[in-house]
Amino acid sequence: MPPLLADCIHARDCKPICAKLLTLPAYIEQLENTIKNLQNQVSNLTEMVMLLRKEKFGPSSEKTVKPSEEQLSLFNEAEVEADGTIDEPITKTAKGYLRKETKTKREELLKDLPVIEIECDVPMEEQICIRCGKTLKRIGKETVREEMEYIPAKLQIVRYVCWSYGCSSYKHIGQPYIVKAFTPTSLMNHSLASPSSVAYVMYQKYVNAVPLYRQEKDWEQMGWHSVGQRWQTGSFDVQRTI
Repeated sequence: MPPLLADCIHARDCKPICAKLLTLPAYIEQLENTIKNLQNQVSNLTEMVMLLRKEKFGPSSEKTVKPSEEQLSLFNEAEVEADGTIDEPITKTAKGYLRKETKTKREELLKDLPVIEIECDVPMEEQICIRCGKTLKRIGKETVREEMEYIPAKLQIVRYVCWSYGCSSYKHIGQPYIVKAFTPTSLMNHSLASPSSVAYVMYQKYVNAVPLYRQEKDWEQMGWHSVGQRWQTGSFDVQRTI
């Protein structure tokens, strides 16, 4: 067979293979999306099974209201979650009237929380006695009210920059002397995962029972779009090495 004819036949046979190779990336992406959807379905079904088991075999209460199939119960959470073992305030009689004294003081509840004081001071131009014109002196202060402030979670990038130092005496002789600063080891190689972020993901999943696909939505609202199974698997590998 002439060489030119053989080359034409070979090129004709390779065209279908090349066409299939060009469609591989789209096919792989489609498979990945299918796997992700199936994982979400498994998480949803697992959560539904856990809720059904809890409803069927869990401890019953007169306050518990079974949700209907069409509408979930949203407004009886306080009644369902209320702890009936908490002591009621003690009622004392003092000088002809009733006074309630709670066993749990506010100071005891708030003792572990940091406190930020906002001082409201009298302007300098008003610190003068209107009777004699003398400068007023501070005589005391009082706490008017206290508020519990909620600080929403936020994300920030911690960038480790390593400085290098070299000796100028050996720069031009082919034997440079360079010293680099020590850099802390990362939790996972080639990953943005930090100890705090991975700990938060694990806490949400195993303490608060929040599935990974729901956590991903929260992270997306904060500006990050790639949190989930990879971080969880990586954290297990880290635990094995400890």
